[in-house]
Amino acid sequence: MNRVLIVDDESIIREGLKTFPWGKYGCELVGEAADGEEGLLLTGTLQPDIVVSDIKMPGMDGIELAYEIQRAYPDVGVILLTGYEEFAYAQAAVQVGIRDYLLKPTDTDTLGASLVRVGALIEARRAKRSCYERMERQLTEARPFLQARLVDDLINGKYLSENDAKSALELCNIRTGSYLVVAVDADSSVKLEFSSFKESQLFCLAVENICREIFLQNVREAVGNGNPKGMAYLLVFAPNAPAAGSVSAAAKACEQIQHVVHRRLNVPISFGISRATDQLLQLYEAGEQARTALDHRFFIGENTIICFDDLKVQSQTEWFLPGQQGYVCRLVQTGNEEGVCTFFNDLGIQMKFRTNGDTNKIKSSFICLTLAALRAANSAHEEDIAERELSFLQKAMDCSTQDRLLRLVCQTICQAARENREENSSRCDDTGKQMEQYITNHYAEDLSLDILSEQFHLSSAYISRLLKNRTGRGFLEILVDIRMERAKWFLSAGTYQVQQVAEMVGYRDFSYFIQVFKKRYGITPNDYKAMTLPQGDRGQRIADVGTANI
Repeated sequence: MNRVLIVDDESIIREGLKTFPWGKYGCELVGEAADGEEGLLLTGTLQPDIVVSDIKMPGMDGIELAYEIQRAYPDVGVILLTGYEEFAYAQAAVQVGIRDYLLKPTDTDTLGASLVRVGALIEARRAKRSCYERMERQLTEARPFLQARLVDDLINGKYLSENDAKSALELCNIRTGSYLVVAVDADSSVKLEFSSFKESQLFCLAVENICREIFLQNVREAVGNGNPKGMAYLLVFAPNAPAAGSVSAAAKACEQIQHVVHRRLNVPISFGISRATDQLLQLYEAGEQARTALDHRFFIGENTIICFDDLKVQSQTEWFLPGQQGYVCRLVQTGNEEGVCTFFNDLGIQMKFRTNGDTNKIKSSFICLTLAALRAANSAHEEDIAERELSFLQKAMDCSTQDRLLRLVCQTICQAARENREENSSRCDDTGKQMEQYITNHYAEDLSLDILSEQFHLSSAYISRLLKNRTGRGFLEILVDIRMERAKWFLSAGTYQVQQVAEMVGYRDFSYFIQVFKKRYGITPNDYKAMTLPQGDRGQRIADVGTANI
């Protein structure tokens, strides 16, 4: 029922309106006012739905009252009653949003019809507002899911327009800026321990919460794609943020996440970090970069953080086809022969249920997939690739059934993945050997990971992991081992003073050299020197030790 307030400076009119059958027209009278100022005050106090006011009153007239009501209480409907028929009044009334305009004296039916019309407008406005409020609540509740869907669409290349992508970000309440993608995955052995889908989902949810919490401490926005089979995060930085700084900040956040996940869940977790970009349409490529970087844990090991810029991956843009091709190419690039076999086993099961279609299109799809995979393998020379392509094409054209074509494709791509793995492993091994040789040749200098990074054009984190994976020792362990062995050799020669030996093996701090040597061998350098001298020189050397012992 609509609440009504009447405003009129004539008491007779007010008394007459009190006798109006308000309930018949879905209304109830809640108050009366003798002038516009009082009417405005009561409007705020009584909160009526409809105000019936005289247009001609001393002080604040009906039009001014209507204006103030519409400004302060836009949902209140105003009906003006007047004995004046001048057009100027009517025009002014329309301009301030009057719902109805009735001439006095008015009869019951006319006023009743006006109340019904205004009531219907009010009800429509309420329904519309209620609808908008409900949709706003639904949007707020659904926003996390919409954000996750948007990120998944962006990194899978679903948007064709930069403006459309920006509009989608705005709708999902995600700020724009510069972007990069981080792919996330747990150790494969951990996944095998889940006894149910529910356990797997709970684990993914826990990791997502940790990732989001820590990413948001380091970046402007962090939104996950909500896909447990390929978890990824879109990180948003300030516009025009330096690309190197963004990647560094992402790597730092990933290290923090690793520590927290290990502490809370006792699980190793790996990350692949893409290059930074300021274009939303380039996030598809960023997603591919992040997944490619993550796939390279195959060589380095689990619980790693790998930046795409640390890899030397050949661009395959000219061979790109949407869908499964990118995934298979990444398997070949990382040498994941087992993954290729699994992919084609699953594909073979699906194809058994395919009993119709265009044979030429099917062959064309498999041929394009295989050619792209052969090009993705960076282990072969250009001439070898061309020869393999020709050989494969000849065999493929002779395949008369889907099963034969599928087996041929699987064998060809598996061979490419296997050779690529061997080549990548050999290259990593060669690089590791070169690094160890460099440390051996320069151990006497002020050597550091940063110097190795400049020398080999790789990040210090990548070098550290490569050495650890190859030798089981970190950079400092390798350097100290070499220095201590050389120190023993120089000391046993008996030609140099201990302080000279310290400088010769790279220690500028003599006391620290003694501390490291004693910790390693249990005796001081002077004692070791005395113990290893020839018998004839030992007495003199012991005397020297007595006068120069540190």
